[in-house]
Amino acid sequence: MDRAGLKGFRVGDAEVSPEHGNFLVNLGGATAAEFGELMAKVREKVLDVHGIELEPEVEIWYT
Repeated sequence: MDRAGLKGFRVGDAEVSPEHGNFLVNLGGATAAEFGELMAKVREKVLDVHGIELEPEVEIWYT
């Protein structure tokens, strides 16, 4: 994610950490939808730039 230029990239209050590109942070009011959109955009960008399909290490549950 660092080499794809995504540090500091954000959707609403959900952001890729500017210090460490492997962390997503809540700037105070991020929603689950914003984190979902951020993750989708990050995966798309990394695939476009590096040809690597990222898989989340966490299990995502929606209600």
